Amino acid sequence: MINNTKQCPFCGEEIQATAKKCRHCGEWLEDSVANTHNQATTEIPFQGDSNNHKTEVNHLKTPISDFVLILFWTGVIATFISMSHQSGVCHLTNPQKWLQIMQWATYIPEWVADFLSGLVDIIFAYALYIGMKQQTRPMSGLLITNIIITVLIYISTLFSGLIKEDDDFGIIILVLTALVAFIVLVMIGIQFIRHFNGLLNKLGWGMLSSLIIGISAIALISEDEFSMTNAIVSFIVFWIDSYVLYIQAELLAD
Repeated sequence: MINNTKQCPFCGEEIQATAKKCRHCGEWLEDSVANTHNQATTEIPFQGDSNNHKTEVNHLKTPISDFVLILFWTGVIATFISMSHQSGVCHLTNPQKWLQIMQWATYIPEWVADFLSGLVDIIFAYALYIGMKQQTRPMSGLLITNIIITVLIYISTLFSGLIKEDDDFGIIILVLTALVAFIVLVMIGIQFIRHFNGLLNKLGWGMLSSLIIGISAIALISEDEFSMTNAIVSFIVFWIDSYVLYIQAELLAD
């Protein structure tokens, strides 16, 4: 005959074998409580994964917090100058008023805009790496790669004028650098969208949008002459890039 009872370890009274609490002394049985606790601790992470839990991130603490506003406006102005050059507005003799400001911007050399915007990109990439160290998913490998690629693009952009059209090696290096940068930024953007909410999630969407619009701009824009296509595409690129700068500024500011 199977014994369906056991002795309470606290009072020694006979209780049911499946009892979780002694009906005589009122004590909870340790084995049952421990098992219940272990089940709870093993089930919580599984439940979180099944619900695709995301972390809300609206601020990253970085050493550049006091200079974010200056960096933001520097990046926006540099992007506007680049947009003005790319639109081909400098070829117009009598531009309309809304195009005249863009034509004035072309008096500033494009390499100056490239220098400033590249510098802002490098600083923001470094700040993003530092700030993400505090998160549960720091993405250190991707963000360090992003810093290196941003520096390489910065250098290649400044010295792109020295590369001749028949220099196949130089062109191949530029194309490979741009391709690696595209892949890394896509991976970062997807990770931000998958694992985070708040401003970090918006930054992920902004990065992906900026890449798509940027590729479209390269395919459509010709700086040799002015056209409405050049102006519209350049203007869209300017606003998307400014939006990404704004999200980063909000995310990294105090």
